[in-house]
Amino acid sequence: METSEILNIENHVWNSIKNENDIGLLSGLSGIALFYSNLFEVYKDEKYATRLLKVVERIDWLISEKIPLTTFCSGLAGYGWMLLNLKKNTIAIDDSYFETLDIVLEDALSSFSNKNDYDFLHGATGIAMYFIEQLKVNPNNENAIKVLTLFSKDLLHKLIDDFNNVIISKAEDPKKEIIYFGLAHGISSLINFLCYLNYYIPSLKQDIEQALIKLITFLRSKKSYNTISQQYFPSYIDNKDDVGISRLGWCQGDLGIGLALLNASTLLNDNTIKQEAIKLITSTENISLKVSGVLDFSLCHGSVGLVIQYNIAQNKYTLNTEKTQKGWYQELQKQTCNFTTFKAFRASNLIDHSNIIVGASGLGLTLLTLDGKIKNDWLRCLNLY
Repeated sequence: METSEILNIENHVWNSIKNENDIGLLSGLSGIALFYSNLFEVYKDEKYATRLLKVVERIDWLISEKIPLTTFCSGLAGYGWMLLNLKKNTIAIDDSYFETLDIVLEDALSSFSNKNDYDFLHGATGIAMYFIEQLKVNPNNENAIKVLTLFSKDLLHKLIDDFNNVIISKAEDPKKEIIYFGLAHGISSLINFLCYLNYYIPSLKQDIEQALIKLITFLRSKKSYNTISQQYFPSYIDNKDDVGISRLGWCQGDLGIGLALLNASTLLNDNTIKQEAIKLITSTENISLKVSGVLDFSLCHGSVGLVIQYNIAQNKYTLNTEKTQKGWYQELQKQTCNFTTFKAFRASNLIDHSNIIVGASGLGLTLLTLDGKIKNDWLRCLNLY
């Protein structure tokens, strides 16, 4: 990767900030701040520290103007997560600020949990990521321990004894019930989250393992090869017998499901699950661009998300995905005209984006990761470990 490519991305991101009103970690300014924090860490250029500060100031102003969402993708949970991840104290933040966030987000976590909304992007497990990050920063944070333990016990109890009510999502049609499978919202999202949670609430390992086995058993029961997508799992099923055909991406598809199963196989020390996961991931390497459903560069449903997931498969689990990574990287170059344009689909329109989930900041962080300039631990915000 040439420095000029990152400069092109940064220039695009900076020019977009004045028109960005979303504070989100994945969908807006908090993700852009994470990008600038890493740029400053890599290049030691004070310009990036100054721009980081300006982005955070804009977020604070937007929060003061309008009551924000609390979610991880688009609200306060993601904003707080970003602040906890700022590199080397580039911005001084008083502890009382986090104490205020804790109060708001604890209430939100309880509210989402009471509704059985455990969505990663827009529900309880995403908000829980903020409290996990509090523990990561300070393992002795008593409030974070208390909040996470209560939340986790409740979630695990439901997964073990009231499984269907946890995995079912409500649709716009009140008579319709949907079960998602991907990393953004579904079964594999819960699997990955529980594997990560285990590191921070190890006292619940036995219940976590029991819940994982239930999730994996359900997943296996729905495994069926689809000749259109050339994948084994749908993006969703519902109670009206509709089945969503999966794209190959981060948000949905066999690649992310396979990575989640690999993580679970490690925790459960189960070689059968491991081999199933490897076969699932390997099978996706044969899917062509035309069949994949990939139409843009984005992390969510585009080529960037594929490159970084195959990279995890190789670096963490020693799967030989180098050829597949190279193929999708070349497609990424075409889609961005060699990193000069950053359009991704919203509905049916190609639009410039600067955020992490479908925009240039996600691309920039990925390129810095692939080039070894930053660690890949920022991928936690995408439920990737």
